[in-house]
Amino acid sequence: MIESTDEPAPKARSISTTHTILLLAIASWAGFLLVRATGPADLLSRDQVKLASYQLDIIENDSWLWQQDQDGHFASKPPLTQWLGALASEALGTFHRLTYAFPSWWATLITILILVGWVGREFGAAAAIWAPLLLLCHQLGLREILLARSDPLFQCTTLLLALGIWRCWVDGAGPWPLVLAGTAALMTKGPLGWVMALLGL
Repeated sequence: MIESTDEPAPKARSISTTHTILLLAIASWAGFLLVRATGPADLLSRDQVKLASYQLDIIENDSWLWQQDQDGHFASKPPLTQWLGALASEALGTFHRLTYAFPSWWATLITILILVGWVGREFGAAAAIWAPLLLLCHQLGLREILLARSDPLFQCTTLLLALGIWRCWVDGAGPWPLVLAGTAALMTKGPLGWVMALLGL
């Protein structure tokens, strides 16, 4: 007679662990975003007013190719960050702190999910569960989750580019993710993303 056991199969346990870690990662991100969104706004620091004015130039004047700030100076960086913020504001029909900073909180979430997946694959679940907290539990991490600057998006695109290079090198993956991530990094802060991704690896 074969005795049945209630112990789940290893694959089922692995899927359950992955889901739990992803839920914890998203919950960590949402908690930090809530703290930041309900705290004092710091739009006047770190040149955030410039990015907000670039986005307003797009929304009010359809300046999708060349944006100017409140002083009439042209944007010094490629436009992907202000494009995403302007699209979020136009989609919701309002220019709000959460829409003009959309690139930062969206990119931070994508960065966290990439780190959880990558670290979990290379070093296991015990290491992956710490990735969101290590990214967010310091002053820069807490600030970047709702920041009207290109830094969080640049961090995300550079990480995607590094992952694309890694997969081509180690797994023999195709070049298209690398090309897309590299283009996104170029459109965020120019060629610096390629330099940092390669140096990091």
